[in-house]
Amino acid sequence: MYRLDDTIAAVSSAGFGGRGIVRVSGVGAVEAVNGVLRPGVRGERSGIFGGRLAVCAGVSVDAQVYFFCGPYSYTGDTIVELHYWGNAAVTEALLGRLFEAGVRAAERTILLCEQQDLSAEIVRLEQGKDPAEILEKQGPEALKKSLESTISSFQFYLSTAHSKFDSRTPDGKRAVIRHLGSYLTSLDSQVKRDGYIRLLAEDLGVDFESVRSDLLRGTERSRTGDDSYRRSEVQAPSADLFFILAVAVNRDYFQEVRNTVAVDDLEDPRARKVFVALEECYRQGERTEEALLRRLGKEDEPLQNLLLEKTASGEFTFNTERLIEDGLRQIRRRSLEKRRRFLISALGRAKQQDSVRELLGEKMYLDEELQKLSER
Repeated sequence: MYRLDDTIAAVSSAGFGGRGIVRVSGVGAVEAVNGVLRPGVRGERSGIFGGRLAVCAGVSVDAQVYFFCGPYSYTGDTIVELHYWGNAAVTEALLGRLFEAGVRAAERTILLCEQQDLSAEIVRLEQGKDPAEILEKQGPEALKKSLESTISSFQFYLSTAHSKFDSRTPDGKRAVIRHLGSYLTSLDSQVKRDGYIRLLAEDLGVDFESVRSDLLRGTERSRTGDDSYRRSEVQAPSADLFFILAVAVNRDYFQEVRNTVAVDDLEDPRARKVFVALEECYRQGERTEEALLRRLGKEDEPLQNLLLEKTASGEFTFNTERLIEDGLRQIRRRSLEKRRRFLISALGRAKQQDSVRELLGEKMYLDEELQKLSER
């Protein structure tokens, strides 16, 4: 587990005097301080020396630095104390710079964990606290309890992006997506990646495929400079497309699917295209693969090739019934949750009592249906 509390920056000066003290401790203390201090801490031995702190663009202040190299400090951690002349605004700006350095270090660690297929969780301690202080003042049980409240690496990246960008604007939404790009593309699991992309889309209030398309376009074009992202998109089908391809290979299940799923329930436009082609074949009584390929159209050769590849691979011939049931349940749950979010929003705007009663009735029905799905 990577803990954000491995490096702590806390104000140690009292009141609003003219002298500020910030104490940085933990494994990343030297790295964090060297992001704002010139000359930086070399880290070989303890000592006292001078330097200048770059607190923000164009502003720097003289500082006296007290460096205690771990494990020879009082707490056993590496500790750097920054003493400088400056008011509360200088201290706040300095803490902001140190926090950014810590966040960058945390993000690098998370990416390394994901590349090694390791799960990363982040612990957020009470502001201004470090593990040694909690252990000393509150005891081991308090420290153990604080480690029980973790957030996932995705939640950490998302909260960091929201702190940097205004996600209420189109440009802000785009910046949030770009910020999470390196993390999402580092995930080896397609299911996990699509799950996080869907959560990101819901958080930003935009379409799933729009987010997915932007991520693919940004990562592939930045790496190759061409349109190879389109090839990657076909090679890595979304959950919707994967499901509808399974139905296309096992055509006997389509009648059940069409009775449960509407084309608008599918978020991936390619999945919708396959669904429409299957529907046209169903109505015309066409059951051959050639007829389905013809309905897809020659202009979408990559999608035709993907269907042929999945058919030839035989991957949809095992546990077919379970595969179709899981896909239907996932789409049904997503559709109900989407409608439920709309109802909650409508309830907040409703003013007439009759409208509120009607909306509440539908919401209760959706809650019951979602509960049934979760129990299966």
